[in-house]
Amino acid sequence: MNKQFARIGDGVVNLVYSLALFTATGEVKGTKLPGYVLAAALKASGLRSRLSSRQDRYRLSDAAEALLGYAWLSGAIKIKDAANSVASLINPKLSFKDNVENIVSAFTLLIKKAIDALEEKKN
Repeated sequence: MNKQFARIGDGVVNLVYSLALFTATGEVKGTKLPGYVLAAALKASGLRSRLSSRQDRYRLSDAAEALLGYAWLSGAIKIKDAANSVASLINPKLSFKDNVENIVSAFTLLIKKAIDALEEKKN
């Protein structure tokens, strides 16, 4: 976990989410993704086991943001591709509350893609 990457990742995540909502609904909304969604996505991605055991959801969210921020900075993920990927799982007819599982799934896949791309770049 790196605080600088988490700060950048916070912006990346919120931009990806806002663009995904625009793509899915056609409505412009500058929206922040709640941290509990990222924490759930990190757990679902299998990365939880790589972090120390005593992490609350805020730290898990920061870890997901740091990973995605680093992945974007290193060129492993692209904003437009990430937004399109997330948008593909958002149901525009559902409220946020009813879409939470879809959004968690979308960010789980994005985290996995980021990890795969970073590992591929490393090799």
